[in-house]
Amino acid sequence: MFTRRNLFENIGLAVILNLVVKSAWILVNNVVQDRLGHGAFGTFMALYSLGFLFLALSDLGINQYSTKTLASQPQLLKRLFPTLFSLKIVLSIIYPVFMLGVGYVLGYNSDQITYLFLLCLLHGIVQINFFFRANFQAFQKFRLDAFASVFDRAILLGIVAFLLLTEIDLNSYILANILSVAVTMIILYILLTRQIGFIAPRWNGRQARDLLKRSFPFAIITVLYSINDKVDQVMLERLLGPDEGALQTSLYAGAYRWVDAVMMYLWTVLPIFFAKFARHIGEEKKLSRLLAFGQPLAAVPMIFTGGFVFLYGEKLLWLFKSSTEAELMVMDSCLHILFIAVVINGFFAIYSTLLTSTNHERFVSWMIAGSILINVSLNFIFIPEFKAIASAWTTVVSYAFLSLSYLYYIQFRMKVRIPFLQLGKLLAMATLFGGAYYALSLTDLKWYLTTGIAAMVLVGLTFALRVVRLKQNVE
Repeated sequence: MFTRRNLFENIGLAVILNLVVKSAWILVNNVVQDRLGHGAFGTFMALYSLGFLFLALSDLGINQYSTKTLASQPQLLKRLFPTLFSLKIVLSIIYPVFMLGVGYVLGYNSDQITYLFLLCLLHGIVQINFFFRANFQAFQKFRLDAFASVFDRAILLGIVAFLLLTEIDLNSYILANILSVAVTMIILYILLTRQIGFIAPRWNGRQARDLLKRSFPFAIITVLYSINDKVDQVMLERLLGPDEGALQTSLYAGAYRWVDAVMMYLWTVLPIFFAKFARHIGEEKKLSRLLAFGQPLAAVPMIFTGGFVFLYGEKLLWLFKSSTEAELMVMDSCLHILFIAVVINGFFAIYSTLLTSTNHERFVSWMIAGSILINVSLNFIFIPEFKAIASAWTTVVSYAFLSLSYLYYIQFRMKVRIPFLQLGKLLAMATLFGGAYYALSLTDLKWYLTTGIAAMVLVGLTFALRVVRLKQNVE
């Protein structure tokens, strides 16, 4: 019997591994940004984000389709995997070549177009790695997936640490990223063959067309999520011009990096629930139990990190030794605003996971499209005056819109029960925790002691309010 404790242990392993490796990477990446300078790093982030906008071209929904299909029908593996793998290889080759044309149309110079090609090659390899991990998730190999989720960052940490001790520039930094994901791709393929046996890629045109048709709804969602996630940084660089745009993009990225770091917890946990939800399509009671169990697991860590950033966000920027006081103030402001979006996601991102894993992709696609329209429209209006701060607020507004739409749809269009009592407990816990944390911050205690005591308060509230219970079955 798969119990809540089993699921909690798998999630715990994934979180610990990501916390150790990716937290270290965030700190090292701050040093890299400081060493390269805001101008160079801003250009890097703008090109990286531009590639991310078109990320669906390297996947076309194959990863999520694989997880969902194989989780519910594992017997299809040997029939589908060769063609799926072939598709991934072909798409990962086409995608960076296509982006050369995009860079040319947008007026980038030759060096920038070269960087764009390399970064899109990087994205393509990462998508192949996600495809391998999708198979681990589909077959409920969550522990193996937990280790797989940190391979690339662990390798990259070693390479970049060496570069920082010798000499680092934008060229070597990009190549280090590509090398780390390429090595990871080889490792993951070896691990996958040990789990399922050796299955080589094999092209089947008719099957490929059928698979692309079936994965298309997920491709639309990938496109929309990519745009919604990275359009701010592209618009900052394009609307404000090369110099000011690169600076504002870098400042925004300095804050957003911590959003990515914290959200990595959700992107580690939610794929586990995606696979579990997909396994129980049509079983409303089991889906409701999984949703009720996953809700606090997603929300509680976001509540804690949100409280820390609201009170001590400036502590996360201590490695920016070369930044001016004005630049640090912009990053700090963006950090505070963006973590409102983080807390919102902590509460409601699991509802999106439920919808996309249970055949409600079309609704999710329309809602993300609406969110993008809101985001882009507000960016056009406010970026020229408020710059990076504007992008941070538009992110909050778009995430709030998405969350409310998911709640409405599940409540009135699905038979899965929304755990309103649990949501109420989480809101009460967040309020009590925030109040206690703020009161502690007014004392003479050091910030780390205050944070440690606040963490214990949060743990106590979690048990006192019975927000998480580990002993009940989820299947």
